[in-house]
Amino acid sequence: MSTCVMKRLDVWACRSDAVTLSEKLIRLQCVDVEVTPLKDDDITRFDASERIRDCEKRQQSVESALEPLYRYSNRKKKNGKRKLQTDPDDFVKAGGPADAQRIADGIISRKEELEALEKEETTIISFLRTLEPWREYEYPVDFSGTESTKFILGAVPVTVTDDVLDERLKDEAAAYREVYSSATMRNMVFISAARDAPSVLRRLNMCGFVRADFGEASGTAAELIRKCSERLKEIEKEKTDSDSMIRESAKNIEVLETYWDVIGTELAEARLRERLAATKNCVILRGWVPAVREEKTAAVLEKTDCAYELSDPDENDNVPVKLENNAFARNFEWVVAMYSLPAYGTYDPTFIMGICYVILFALMLADVGYGLLLVLGGFLAPKILHLPESTKRAFNMFGFCGIGSIITGVLFGGYFGDLPIAIMKTYFPEVTPPSTLALVVDPVLDPMTFLIIGLAAGVIHLLAGQAVNFAILWREGRKIDAVCDVGLVWVLYAGIALLIISPDVGKWVLISAVAALIITGGRNEKNWLKKPVKGLLALYGLINFGSDVISYARILAIALSGTVLAQVFNILATMVTVPVVGQIVMIVILLIGHVLNLALSALSGFVHTSRLQYIEFFGKFYIDGGRPYSPMLPSSRYTEPKYN
Repeated sequence: MSTCVMKRLDVWACRSDAVTLSEKLIRLQCVDVEVTPLKDDDITRFDASERIRDCEKRQQSVESALEPLYRYSNRKKKNGKRKLQTDPDDFVKAGGPADAQRIADGIISRKEELEALEKEETTIISFLRTLEPWREYEYPVDFSGTESTKFILGAVPVTVTDDVLDERLKDEAAAYREVYSSATMRNMVFISAARDAPSVLRRLNMCGFVRADFGEASGTAAELIRKCSERLKEIEKEKTDSDSMIRESAKNIEVLETYWDVIGTELAEARLRERLAATKNCVILRGWVPAVREEKTAAVLEKTDCAYELSDPDENDNVPVKLENNAFARNFEWVVAMYSLPAYGTYDPTFIMGICYVILFALMLADVGYGLLLVLGGFLAPKILHLPESTKRAFNMFGFCGIGSIITGVLFGGYFGDLPIAIMKTYFPEVTPPSTLALVVDPVLDPMTFLIIGLAAGVIHLLAGQAVNFAILWREGRKIDAVCDVGLVWVLYAGIALLIISPDVGKWVLISAVAALIITGGRNEKNWLKKPVKGLLALYGLINFGSDVISYARILAIALSGTVLAQVFNILATMVTVPVVGQIVMIVILLIGHVLNLALSALSGFVHTSRLQYIEFFGKFYIDGGRPYSPMLPSSRYTEPKYN
């Protein structure tokens, strides 16, 4: 199918109506607004920077207020909960923004108080550690001495004994006393003549002396310790009060979340206005609307003071691409987008690629157990976690691949590797287990047959790509190209196949196809000498086809690696046969081993299946280069806005 048909939207409005216009376009949720080009010196870009700064400032304050509230709520942040459906207009009319901002400001104020109290608490606790050794010191800590004496308080290492101090201070008019001693330091008070204090201090420094620093504190250490302890109690009470206020505000989470999205929508509107071109009196907007939304867009613009035009895109327009697929194929659109969106108006291969993707992935991960885990994780996880739509689609894709893995697992005998057989061998030795549980072929026991199956799947995949190319050419009216470039190639393949079944018939079919390809291969070449050369080059596609088919041998390699690794974990798990202990060890090894193997196998299957789509399949017909369709939307980080 083709990509969604788009209409170009051009709007001209008075500059004073720019806000109203942006609000209505945001609510439509279907307008992809371009940055309108400036084609004249008198035309400038609409300036909404002040509004953007205001919105960002308010949004940041709400974000800051929300952060502590989640600690006191059983609600999870963003994911893991259903989004609240709200009508932003009703919220605004009811004075919600003003109330929410007042709540946010109150929470931020309390939050800042808590931070200040915690900082003060840390400072006091640190100061208490400094004061504690001086608890028994009877003089005020800020007492520095008299006119003729100097008091020096500090600590020396315990290795500095009184003998050492006496030796150091023997020529000085100084005395000392130990106040407190710990395992590492001795807290001392030194008294010296005022004139000798600098010399005493120099001598002490040579002993590793550290002078006590009490800042601007005044009073004895015991008094200061008592005051600090009282202040810590007051701080604890103030913290409890502030904490209780924040806890009480947790009930307003939904109000703040709604307000955050209201601001986010205002911010989106302001950024939309910055894409407009503007003159002194009017603004100009250019955007894109899906054709199916043309009437609704026109109905909204009719009620707005503006002039508008909805038209078909020109040949040189960079039209955005919107993919439209059924419920199954939508889950594979992100895989296509990883490569590149199809160019506007070209074929969208998502549906057929999705079917091929499931089949190839299932061949690479052919295991019932792993497939069941993918199904459960792919379909249940998004419902339980309430994941956003984009993430949900990625999970669902692996869920569909898991269904394919269950089917191929039954066909090729994969049940967490060979776990049932391993358990039978260990716990039921009297029973002779089967060599395999496969209904068709076991890739470990018969890899060549499985290789043929993988290559056959590759041939079908490549032929499907050529069939898509044939259909595209035929639909575009290039029927001769379809027959000559694709149809004759199929006749060539048929001739090769008939050589095996009926050599006499196959020989003539093959000769006819080769002749036809040589004759028609250079049909568009004007130079008659080059026509046969181009015709011969057309046969080169057969070599390319063969090399492409060989690429599908990776199906066997990945299937074997996952299956063998699973069997290795099964062997390790069943090696310990001690009762109880053996069961516990087995369960642990099986859980860790198979989870690891599932992750590696699923990753390998995803990467290599995607490669086969991008290189082998898309290479037959795909025209890339599409620009993603990105309509301007209301903010929905926390809520689902529903406008009346």
